[in-house]
Amino acid sequence: MVIGAVDTSGIYGQGLAAELTVSAPGRVICASREGGIAQGTGTFYGEPLSLHISNSNDSDLASPAVADLAAYFMPLDQYKVRLQVPGSVARNVRDLIKSLAYARLPLQPAVVLNGIDSRQIACPV
Repeated sequence: MVIGAVDTSGIYGQGLAAELTVSAPGRVICASREGGIAQGTGTFYGEPLSLHISNSNDSDLASPAVADLAAYFMPLDQYKVRLQVPGSVARNVRDLIKSLAYARLPLQPAVVLNGIDSRQIACPV
């Protein structure tokens, strides 16, 4: 698989999108108590917490995200039979990841998705 990194809007800035199998976010927002430049503050169980943004804006974070997604799909009952075919596992996982990915913007690469439409999920407040 050839994995590219997109920003939080889904814009790809390296090479040609057509060269990619899929893309994933290359910049991650991390909550931390230390390190980096604070972008905001809050609390976590009453303890101070700063919101920091990682400095990585390339495929350093995108590739592990896709690998994690592949590992996540493997044991799921809804995909197990489709994916776990001897001699075809890698191809099947790649094809599933590609089938679930979508372009967030026109003329941009397909970005990975875990298969869950969060618009259908209501979180109790």
